[in-house]
Amino acid sequence: MEVKDVVSVTLSTISMVLSVTALYLSQFRPSNVTVSTGPMIHLFYIVPSQPTVFLPVVFHNSSPTKAIIYKVFLEIEDTNGNHFALKWIGSVKIDLKNNYADTEVAGPFKIDGYETIPNALRFFWFNAEGGPQLDWLEGDYGLKLHVWTSDSVSPDYSTTDKLHIDADVAKIMADKKVTSDNTSRYLPLAGKNLLSFATGKNPVDFRNLPPGTPH
Repeated sequence: MEVKDVVSVTLSTISMVLSVTALYLSQFRPSNVTVSTGPMIHLFYIVPSQPTVFLPVVFHNSSPTKAIIYKVFLEIEDTNGNHFALKWIGSVKIDLKNNYADTEVAGPFKIDGYETIPNALRFFWFNAEGGPQLDWLEGDYGLKLHVWTSDSVSPDYSTTDKLHIDADVAKIMADKKVTSDNTSRYLPLAGKNLLSFATGKNPVDFRNLPPGTPH
């Protein structure tokens, strides 16, 4: 084989490899969905027996391949260490005055390549007589959002958050439950309520926040 033939075959092979790689990256690479939550969570009792959550969520697909969100569950660990799996039942729109409007019922939806979709998901638990009881009490709650991007048994992506309810908020929620007041109370998720602050003559360093800075 002459040198020019070797060069020609080499260039053809490189071209084919590049074409296959480009095709894989643009068409066949698995989707890569990540999810961020908060910074606030909205709690209320839609009726006294149904503690309910509205959770702002952002879905992001960092792959060029489209993704499908099949289902979402919110796992809550209450102050007694009991775990509850709340199925996503619908989405809402939250305006600047914290008014809510239902937008759609829960169901699979598509995320195009490199697309970001904000949403506010609704979850609730039914406190059946004699069954496990979930209430908004004083203490710390663990939250895990589980997301399925495939028809598998286990979730494909999960996030972890924490929520603290102090005594004052717990009393407010108890009063809402007793009086059938279905208005919400919104609280920051732990570590996501950083407010504006000053550091005097020192440059701002977000890795070492001043003592007492809420975060």
